[in-house]
Amino acid sequence: MDRIFVSDTLRDDVRALLLGNVEEGECAALKTPYCFIKPSAMKYPFQFFWDTCFHVFMLCSLGEYDLAKR
Repeated sequence: MDRIFVSDTLRDDVRALLLGNVEEGECAALKTPYCFIKPSAMKYPFQFFWDTCFHVFMLCSLGEYDLAKR
């Protein structure tokens, strides 16, 4: 199978978008930390399961394994 060619510029833009939409904090009610990536900073500022699944695949392909685990 041929590897899909992705330009460095596109890869950098995707990384910047994902990292720019990271939300981290602590749930006051449960006293536990949280970390997720918003699909969109303005239109969809919430986390949905399918978004998380796609974000994990993208983060792993970018080498952002620690963030993907969180």
